[in-house]
Amino acid sequence: MKVLTLSELQFYSEAEKIINEVKLSYDQPDLVIGIATGGAILADSMKSLLDAKFIEIKSQRSSTQKKKNFRAKVILKWLPRFINNYLRIIEHYYRQWSARPELVKQSVIAEKIDISSIVRAKNILIVDDAVDSGLTMYSVIDYVKNLNAAAKIITATVTVTWRDPRVMPDVSLYKDTLIRFHWSEDA
Repeated sequence: MKVLTLSELQFYSEAEKIINEVKLSYDQPDLVIGIATGGAILADSMKSLLDAKFIEIKSQRSSTQKKKNFRAKVILKWLPRFINNYLRIIEHYYRQWSARPELVKQSVIAEKIDISSIVRAKNILIVDDAVDSGLTMYSVIDYVKNLNAAAKIITATVTVTWRDPRVMPDVSLYKDTLIRFHWSEDA
């Protein structure tokens, strides 16, 4: 497992690579759904590259707790990069080892205007920054299919970190790579 740091400029370059691969292999999407929060940032970076409607959907585990510990954030920013990389790798393996995705329920939150966009769309691109267990992507796909079973759904992400996620995206730039995005706590 390796850790890769992407600057904001590199991140936008990766978004362009994803769009080029989608355009090459799939029909032009008329709707792009960004999964909050990282996927929404990814979708936002694609706006100038695609002629499509963009919406954001949140999918949260019922047990989700915010990692907004101010002291931890300050400490992480001052630690040497190799220590932050090591901590990320340990956290990754611990989460993969301790996860029981079949027992975790996720809810999807969308506004009424977003629902009508989903119902009308023919080709939908669902994007997220990373797929770990795949449960978030799975929940959003299931939600979209329940609203519009006829739509063609394409999924894309910057990285897939787990060996066997519940959903393997159609397009991903990296596998077995943890990405430190420019908005990450330890960036």
